[in-house]
Amino acid sequence: MPILISPKRGRGKFVNTTTNWTDKNSSEAVLQFELLEDAYNYEVVRAIDKRWSVSRVEGLDDEKEYLAFLIDRQAHGTKQRVTVSCRYKPIDTIKRRRIYAPINGSFTAKKFLDIAFGPTDLEYKVTEDKLPSSEFENAGEGETVEELIKKAMSHWDLEFYIDFDKKTKKYTFVFTPYNQKEVDYIIDDEINANNIKVEEDTGDMATYCVGYGDYTDEQGITGAGLIMKFEHPDMKDIGKYEAEPIKDGRIKDEELMKAKLQKVIDDSIKRSISLDFIVLKKYYPNANPRVGDLVKIRHSVLGLNEIVRIVEVKTKRDINNEIVKQEVVLGEYRRYDRYMNRINVAANTIGGLGGGAFVRDYRSTSAKTSSVLATTIELRNEGNASTDKAGLMSPEDKKKLDSIDASSKLTAKKVDGTVIDLSDKELYIDENGNLKIKEVSDNA
Repeated sequence: MPILISPKRGRGKFVNTTTNWTDKNSSEAVLQFELLEDAYNYEVVRAIDKRWSVSRVEGLDDEKEYLAFLIDRQAHGTKQRVTVSCRYKPIDTIKRRRIYAPINGSFTAKKFLDIAFGPTDLEYKVTEDKLPSSEFENAGEGETVEELIKKAMSHWDLEFYIDFDKKTKKYTFVFTPYNQKEVDYIIDDEINANNIKVEEDTGDMATYCVGYGDYTDEQGITGAGLIMKFEHPDMKDIGKYEAEPIKDGRIKDEELMKAKLQKVIDDSIKRSISLDFIVLKKYYPNANPRVGDLVKIRHSVLGLNEIVRIVEVKTKRDINNEIVKQEVVLGEYRRYDRYMNRINVAANTIGGLGGGAFVRDYRSTSAKTSSVLATTIELRNEGNASTDKAGLMSPEDKKKLDSIDASSKLTAKKVDGTVIDLSDKELYIDENGNLKIKEVSDNA
């Protein structure tokens, strides 16, 4: 079936043409097509303008809309040749809607996105329900919805994809820590893939990164209450290449800082796989690559046998809406590994043991004692302290405390300003969950 091209007002017209659709993960998707004026389409070719809509791209029952934003006209003898570029309608919406009110303070992901999507008719949902609150300064104030969405993705390390409901004709942005879909097909150079190419760019490679968080503008990074360092496992072999540090006083959550540090290192090594996908509907009817598909790729010569996520798909369709060619880009191996690590590995909040490569240093400031412990250190005399080495803490908490790196001093400041070195103190957790210092009298 041909595609349907419609003006801003009035009825649309079906036109026969091939289409090229480029879809990227969490990014703008573009539809392009070309029309050469003839007796059947001359009205459309002569009149088509910006903001015209295009639908039925994948077939007669495909009601998703795309809006023209770039019209390129050329003379072809006595006729016109027009090339049209279109945006997916929900992407166009977030580009042209703005938030004028200032957005400052601490927000949950839901509260922030409620504001961002306010001026649109779009819907959204967040798949992760345990995202921490995050601080925003001078957001809004004329920014587009798209700009606010990008800030939300940066603050909470999210990706998105867009769902379309055929019944309600509604578009929904789905935000998730990792956009993935399990599929039941594979990509194999002996079956359904040609021209497989592996590219690795290490020009900006980094193996070491430091993150500073939980500080005010006045304090600067010297007063940071959260300092995390990341060393790539290969640093000992290939050397120390330092990335630009993360300096964001708004970050107080250790998991968020951890994700950002890993992303800096992972993104510094760009590795991707590109290929031409061969459509074999007769033998593999469900093999329709889409962005987010988590697919196994095999290549005997290149030595590939990995599960990789599809991050970009270029689809060419003929005048009957049938797929004739697909170029697929796979990549971001390490982002998948990072996401699975976050799912499967529990982070220890006291010892800072969320992975052997991480080391955390915490410094006291006049405004706080030690923000990392997530519990109050109370400096008080406890005459009835337990003589048992483990005190009142559980075996798990005891292991966490025993694993704290003693070379990094842990200090606390009393009300009178006296700074106390806690490095050699014995700490324990009481029945109320408070971390305390065990005081032993001279007569003991």
